[in-house]
Amino acid sequence: MNPDALRELLVKVEAATGADRELDRLICLAVDVPSLNTGAWWTRENGDRINVVYPSASIDSALALVERCLPAAAWHNLFNPHHGGGAGCSYAGIQLLEQMHSYTVALVGKRVPLAILAALLRALIDQPATRGK
Repeated sequence: MNPDALRELLVKVEAATGADRELDRLICLAVDVPSLNTGAWWTRENGDRINVVYPSASIDSALALVERCLPAAAWHNLFNPHHGGGAGCSYAGIQLLEQMHSYTVALVGKRVPLAILAALLRALIDQPATRGK
């Protein structure tokens, strides 16, 4: 998928406020995961099978998608007490380990799976060689 299409998808993910089956379908198409109708199961190297059908609804599915697309990435969740007007702010994102580059999204009005998906799309936009792997 070209970077412009990924950017359009990122806009949709950032605008979402909760789980969205159509958004899940578009994300699965963008990263070459089988159709939602056939069930999207991905098998890890250790043999574990992970369902990645509904990544906007499930932290596990969103993280499985990150692992499938960017195997050399780790996810993080953090809280900064100095952001958010003194009330603090939580963040979720992924870090590309080989490059030590992080894609982090504030969780203000967001659910964790959507923040992880936004971070994934940002990383894929910047990493054309890893797209769809």
